Parts: sequence; C-alpha cells; structure tokens
Amino acid sequence: MTTDSVQPPSQPDLYLADGELSEFSSWLSLLLDKLNGSGVSGEQVSVLNTVEHHFGESPAAGEIFAEYERVRARLEEFVRIQQEAIEMLSISTAAMENDYVTTDHEQFERFLQISANFDSLYDGDRGSGSGGPGDVLL
Repeated sequence: MTTDSVQPPSQPDLYLADGELSEFSSWLSLLLDKLNGSGVSGEQVSVLNTVEHHFGESPAAGEIFAEYERVRARLEEFVRIQQEAIEMLSISTAAMENDYVTTDHEQFERFLQISANFDSLYDGDRGSGSGGPGDVLL
C-alpha cells in the first residue's frame, strides 16, 4: 500500500471571508465605469488622427506622420486592451462570487469574446519586440 506524499491543505489557499469578493467586484465595476466615462477610450484615441501634410512637406515630415500614426494606433489598442482586461476581471470575480452557477449568459459571451481577442493578440506577435500587438501586453 502506498501513500500519497501530497496532502490537501486543511484550509483552501484562496480562502476569503464572506462579502470580500462582492466588495472587490463592486470596486472593479466602479473602476470600469470611471474608465469608460473618463473620455479615454479606444474610440476617442482613434479620432486623434491627422493628415500627412499637417507635418509639412519635407521628407522627414512623412516619417514623422508615419510614426505618429503608429504610436496613435498602439495607444488606441492599449487603452482598449486595458479596459477589456478590467471588464474580464470583473466578470470573473462576479462568476466566482456566485460559485459559477448564476453567471449571466451575456456576461459569459462577453468573457469569451474578450478572451478570444486576447488569444489573437498573443498569437499574432507574442512579445517579439517588433512593436506589434504582442508587445502591448507585457
């Protein structure tokens, strides 16, 4: 007869007192509401576009314009990713709080949508240092 050397803990590692997840979930929802109402959204960053001739007519102006557009696009993506990450954490916390039983179908679908978006960002350019989407997620 053999015995297993790995013993389950007497108390779960992630023990939380009643109500702590609810407080955390409320804080996340408030944070997401503030972010969404702050005027800093991917959509608002996307309208910060300009046209090439605003930088002048020199050859360097074209390079400056291209770099501006690259940075603006990365900022737009970064803002969107951060907001989605907070939203995903909020959905996860609410699901844990309800023992994964009463999770709203709409929230579950949104969770899957965000998760798929994250997967595509990581698969596309996983931290290659090339300035691609994978570099946004550190």
